[in-house]
Amino acid sequence: MVHLVTSVFLAVAAFSALCTAEDVVASCDEFSFANTTLNASCEDATNSTVVETSIDLRTCVGDNTHGQLQCSHSGGDSLASCSGCKILSPSEGNLTLSCSSCPNQFGNYAASSVNLDECLTNNNGTLACTNST
Repeated sequence: MVHLVTSVFLAVAAFSALCTAEDVVASCDEFSFANTTLNASCEDATNSTVVETSIDLRTCVGDNTHGQLQCSHSGGDSLASCSGCKILSPSEGNLTLSCSSCPNQFGNYAASSVNLDECLTNNNGTLACTNST
């Protein structure tokens, strides 16, 4: 009986966590970007309060593999090796980080971008990294 109660509690907790994580573009706006920090105004889980939030994108983006930005939760400073980075206005439901110049393993530079909706989530009004990499 104890195992059943524990299992039900864990299932409810997991479902609650999934319900509070929201699509960034659908639940946030007023995006701004400086250095490696993304700022936004995001709705909380009840959609009744707007929270001013920010996140250092190096915690969610920074795996500059072969000159291509990717979602990553390993930290590091690979994003800082890119230059000319900016947030493109959300279009077609995507929030994109675009950098004009990122180095690859050969020392060459190329433009790179990553869809931040795959890297970020709105967790009850706070920007956070997604769980997947």
